[in-house]
Amino acid sequence: MKVPFSVLMDGSTDHTAHKSMCVMVKYFSPRIKKSIIALLELVPLDARDCSAAKQYEALMKCFEDKGIPKRNIVGLGVDNENTMTGEHNSVWSRLRADVPHAMLMGCNCHSAASSAQVACGKMPPHLDELISRVTNYIGGSAKRQAGLEEFQEYFNAEKHKLLKLCTTRWLCRHQCVVRMLEQWDVLIHFFTAASFDEASLPQNRKRPATEIMNDLKNPFNRAYFLFIEYSLNFFNQFNALFQSKSVMIHKLRDKSIELLKDVCQNYLMPENVERILTTKIDDPRAYLPLDEVYMGPKCEKFMKELPQYKDGFKVVRQKCLDFYVAAAKDIASRLPPLNDMQFHEMKFVDPNVALSSASRREIRDLGLLVARFKDILQLDEEALAFEWRTMPNAIPEAEKKRLMEMQPDEAWADIGEMKTLSDELRFPQLSKLARCVLSLPHANSDCERVFAIVTDVRCKKRNRIGSACMNAISVSRCAFKAKGIDCTCFEVTKKHLELHNQEMYPHISKS
Repeated sequence: MKVPFSVLMDGSTDHTAHKSMCVMVKYFSPRIKKSIIALLELVPLDARDCSAAKQYEALMKCFEDKGIPKRNIVGLGVDNENTMTGEHNSVWSRLRADVPHAMLMGCNCHSAASSAQVACGKMPPHLDELISRVTNYIGGSAKRQAGLEEFQEYFNAEKHKLLKLCTTRWLCRHQCVVRMLEQWDVLIHFFTAASFDEASLPQNRKRPATEIMNDLKNPFNRAYFLFIEYSLNFFNQFNALFQSKSVMIHKLRDKSIELLKDVCQNYLMPENVERILTTKIDDPRAYLPLDEVYMGPKCEKFMKELPQYKDGFKVVRQKCLDFYVAAAKDIASRLPPLNDMQFHEMKFVDPNVALSSASRREIRDLGLLVARFKDILQLDEEALAFEWRTMPNAIPEAEKKRLMEMQPDEAWADIGEMKTLSDELRFPQLSKLARCVLSLPHANSDCERVFAIVTDVRCKKRNRIGSACMNAISVSRCAFKAKGIDCTCFEVTKKHLELHNQEMYPHISKS
């Protein structure tokens, strides 16, 4: 691989005694004229030692075996665990020592999910317990599931199953809460009926249905659930946006600031939200009065309809304020695009920014990016600055309009081929930098998609499939999907047929 590329890594423990490390690469393909993410290899690791040193060693061996120079690495896309991103003893610390120009691109989806998790820690713990108790009570009995369906049918409710809370899945809590609220009234009737059956039990016996019924009838619990439904939606939208396969690197900083503002506008004074990057977001003097802290339309309406619980709802509102403050502080500390102006300069790959004269006031030059990638890309700083300043005036209006309607990677493929009257490339320096930035990952969700393939392949009947076979299947499926190939359009050639013998395994010794 002779072009600049980024590495995406993630690890997953499967059902065997080994751990797989997913190694993907993202690069700009001059041939296809798009940014490509490809699975390089599923590297097997010894589960007894998955230290940062071992993972980095396996990564470098993967590159060496394939003849890929590590010097061409421009970014590392990983989740935010300490083994990957720690300052002193991690995969990143080792790569930074070997490749100083590389950028660490922590997964923003993981960051948003972690911030939501931290914020939910400010909520009363019995809320999660209530979800688990309800799902375990109903899900553990076919008779109870059938009984719930009868109640759903009687009250004309959707026949949806309740979702189990899984803390390892991104923002699963929001889906669980939405489903609980959808079935809330039905559940009250269901557990009220179930509590009658428990009335005849001895005094020393537990009455789980009665306890759940009382918790569901508690107005404060419902207020909390309505608030969580509203507040977690900010994180869900951010997460969904950056799980996209489209180029999103140019939106990273603006959307991170937008997420922080979306959370803060619920509890901060408007003037403090406007200057969010300089405001101390945990300063009580910047807060709205407690009764003005916004908890979402459904929650606000619900509390207004129950004025007799006004004092209790003040406690709920204070807990929700604590949620917002914890979320905002964690977002500000986790998302590097908020304070790193390199991400501000990355907006130049958006054709609407690059081709607009007005944007030259916002981005005067690309000094930070040039300083980082100057050596690896062999950039001429003076020539690049000249290209950046003259670009809006050098391209005809009709052509600019066409480019602005294209995806960033497709637009820069065309810009990179533009020539002057003397048949020389018009923007060679700027195009090199743009293609490099377009090779940086905005999230690590593609690795999660690979592990979904692994889960699909390693089914009950194939639970002993070997690492080499799993790697071959995963690489093939990812490649087919990227190229839009399936069984209806795959072309079998003579070379394929010739490999259906021992020649299929040239790497295995025949002795």
